[in-house]
Amino acid sequence: MIIHLDLLLSPRNYLDPGTGSMLLQVIIAALAVIGGYLFMIRDRVKKIFTKKRTDETDADKTGQEEKYEEK
Repeated sequence: MIIHLDLLLSPRNYLDPGTGSMLLQVIIAALAVIGGYLFMIRDRVKKIFTKKRTDETDADKTGQEEKYEEK
């Protein structure tokens, strides 16, 4: 048992700065991908639950814009 703990606690490998920066880039890229994926899912869910505008409301808005342009 003591021998096994000694093997676990003794440093055997070395991480150079290049490896550390590569790991940091992988972590940052993974967070960016996860954030983009969650943003995409949020938009899809939002589209499912939001009501679409009817043509009447769009026509009312364009009519008001035309009135202001004529004056």
